[in-house]
Amino acid sequence: MPLSSVERGNKDQTPEAFRYYNIEEYSLAAEAFEKIINKDPKNVKAKILLGNCYLNSGKERSAIPIFEELKNEKDTVIAQY
Repeated sequence: MPLSSVERGNKDQTPEAFRYYNIEEYSLAAEAFEKIINKDPKNVKAKILLGNCYLNSGKERSAIPIFEELKNEKDTVIAQY
């Protein structure tokens, strides 16, 4: 997913996480998104991107619970991502 398709207005999403994601440094991006989620557990965008980082770095088993959680959350629209 290109980063341009993600809104950047949320101040909880650090430029560092986006920078790593854009240059396909998914392990580093995952670490940064994990920090964001620890501070803001309801940050859906960070969770989606964390799941994508796991998928892109061969950690499918780590991605599945994230996407399952998002699928089950009320009022979460993940199809647009």
